[in-house]
Amino acid sequence: MIKIGHPYLKDKSGLYWINCIIHEDEETKKVFWGGVQENYAKYLLTERSDAFLVGLLSYAMRTGHDIECEAPVSEELLYNIRQYLIPLVVKYGNNLHYVNITAETVPEPLENAGMTGASASCGVDSFNTISNQYNSPYKSMNITHLCLNDVGAFNTCYGDSIKQDFVKEERYKKAKEFADEIGLPLILTESNFGQMFAQSHLLTNTYSSVFSILCMRKAWKTYYYSSAYHDIGLFSLFDNESKDSSYYDLLSLSCFSTDGLRIYSEGGERTRLEKVFNIVNFPLARKYLHVCIREQYNCGMCDKCTRTLLCLDIAGKLDEFSGVFDINYYKKHREEYLEWFYFKYLEDKLENQDMFDKLCTDPQMVQFLKDFPGKYKETKQLLETCKIILYGYGALGRKVEEKYNKNIEIIIDNKITGNQIITFEEFKKEFHNYKKENYICVITSLSKYRQIQEQILKYCPGLKILNAYMTRAVINEMEQI
Repeated sequence: MIKIGHPYLKDKSGLYWINCIIHEDEETKKVFWGGVQENYAKYLLTERSDAFLVGLLSYAMRTGHDIECEAPVSEELLYNIRQYLIPLVVKYGNNLHYVNITAETVPEPLENAGMTGASASCGVDSFNTISNQYNSPYKSMNITHLCLNDVGAFNTCYGDSIKQDFVKEERYKKAKEFADEIGLPLILTESNFGQMFAQSHLLTNTYSSVFSILCMRKAWKTYYYSSAYHDIGLFSLFDNESKDSSYYDLLSLSCFSTDGLRIYSEGGERTRLEKVFNIVNFPLARKYLHVCIREQYNCGMCDKCTRTLLCLDIAGKLDEFSGVFDINYYKKHREEYLEWFYFKYLEDKLENQDMFDKLCTDPQMVQFLKDFPGKYKETKQLLETCKIILYGYGALGRKVEEKYNKNIEIIIDNKITGNQIITFEEFKKEFHNYKKENYICVITSLSKYRQIQEQILKYCPGLKILNAYMTRAVINEMEQI
């Protein structure tokens, strides 16, 4: 059982926070959200449990908890959650708990200040929203305030807590610079919500983001929640427990929009590629765009950076974004970026179809597609016949071990040791005893493939390292189109 205490206001050093005591079985957790200046404190919602109920809903479904609220809940919100959201999400998910909610209700609508908000995260989705709604023909619906809320994204993307804090500080600074330049007030908030209730931000981002919106419920008439990289034509509830929660924003945001507050899935009519096409001529996007999930700058190698660079390439606008990306590195390694995309396309053709349609006639891609069957066959043969050095013992690593167990001689993992799994430092000391021509190396960390490859070749020059994406294609028996 999760028991949500009555939220209350806390003044700390001239900043105002919502505090809430939450009991999860026998554990007591104190959750805070806010840090807003006095002029925004009057918009914080402490009279009702709305924000905390929404924020913990997915967590409760995943952990098997029911919820009890000490403070009342807006009647229409509770109706929507009970009658529509929970039944549908549980019905089409796997192993999700049907959450029973105990709470008194309040039928009266909450008053609001008529403000219109949007995120200033400075990603593609964010800039698409701002470029659409900053100065639109619909004057009463234009953005009046920008927000940047910390509800868990920093926890799951940027490594240890020291780096997370550093990246957050840098991103807050850039968001403030952007807001000042565009001429809109920026509301920066902090929370320990993501630490108290650790969840995958990818799987639960809609719930945690709406938690922040509802914490300032008395401010908003309209809030533009920037949709993710796919458009709402790919709406799906199937297997929702393992997919980005934005796949069913059309349902969830409709349920969370109550009592004079409308939360839009803004940009839901566009794919990621279409959003990039929409923002490339927005001058501030060229200056402030940040999509990276590793660094405070755009690393150019993570999945989000890679996809964005390819989209900019398709749009013919690479050089215009040289202030936020290392375009020269991209051009030098362009073939690798195209390979990365093709394997993403094989994994999900529907989601990536529009990009593939643009790239399939590119000469480098045409050559890659021509060479694919031969490289696929070669990789499969090497895995079946050679001694394998397996770097990484995550999900893909275990698949490799299961399929080619008799050929694996060395397993390297810096986080897991024991049971014949060694660290890279131990491997460096021992590898000189082996004949490298008898071995192939399989790197199973797709996001860090390039860095690990450079690291290994520095100490083991000449060792054959298989392409990580081609290896995964063989392991998953992906068929070329």
